[in-house]
Amino acid sequence: MATVDLARTINWINKSEGRDKFCKTIQYVARILKWYLTGKNKEWADRFNGLFVSMRDARKLFRLFKSLNEYQKILASLSKKGQEDEIELFLDVSGRLSFLFYWLFDNLNILSSIKFIKRDPKPYAKIGSSFWFLALLIALVQYGRQLLFSFEEEARLLRKWKNTVERAEADEINQRLTKIRANRRGIYLNLLKTLGDCIPAMSGAEIPQRLFKRTFNDGWIGVGGAISAIITSYQLY
Repeated sequence: MATVDLARTINWINKSEGRDKFCKTIQYVARILKWYLTGKNKEWADRFNGLFVSMRDARKLFRLFKSLNEYQKILASLSKKGQEDEIELFLDVSGRLSFLFYWLFDNLNILSSIKFIKRDPKPYAKIGSSFWFLALLIALVQYGRQLLFSFEEEARLLRKWKNTVERAEADEINQRLTKIRANRRGIYLNLLKTLGDCIPAMSGAEIPQRLFKRTFNDGWIGVGGAISAIITSYQLY
C-alpha cells in the first residue's frame, strides 16, 4: 500500500489557489453590484445575487480539507522552535491554528448547507467567521512587527552607510536597503488585504451587531472582500 505524502497532497490542493482568488474577486464584486442595484433594478440585482451565492458556495466546496494545509504549517513552525523569535513563533502557530478551525467550521457550514450533514449551517458560519477574524487580528500584529523591524533595520543600515568609506561596502548596503524597501511594499499590501478581509469576517461573526447594534451592508462587505481578493491575485500572479 502506497504511503500518503502530506506535502505532495498539500501541493496538489494548493494548485487551485490562484483560481480561488479570481473567483473570490467575482464573488465580492457581484455582492457590491447586488447591493448597488437593489431597489433600482430587481432583475439584475437578483442575477448578481445568484452569481454571488453560487461563487461563495463553490469556493467553500473547493476548500474542503484545507485544514490539512494549516496542520502542515503548524508542524513546520514548531520544527523551528528555538531558531527564531519566540513571540513570532507563538503568533505564527496561533494564527495557523485559528485558520485551521476556520476551515473546519467553514467545511461544516457548506456540508450542512447542501444537506450532507443534517444540521443548521448558520452556527457553523458564525463560529468559523469568529476564528477567521481572530486569525486576521494575529496577522495584523505580525505584519505590524515586520514593519517595525523593517524600519529599524533600514535606520541601522543608513547609519552604517554614513560611516562607511569603502565603495564595495556602500554598494552592498544600498542593495540591502533596496531589498528592505521592496519587502516593505509587500508588507503594506498584506496589511491592506488583511484589513479588507476583516470586514466580511467581522460581519460573519456578528461583531458589529454585538458592539454597535448595527451591521455592515453588502456594499461594505463586498468592497472589503474585493480589495483582499484583488491584492492576493496580484501577489500570486
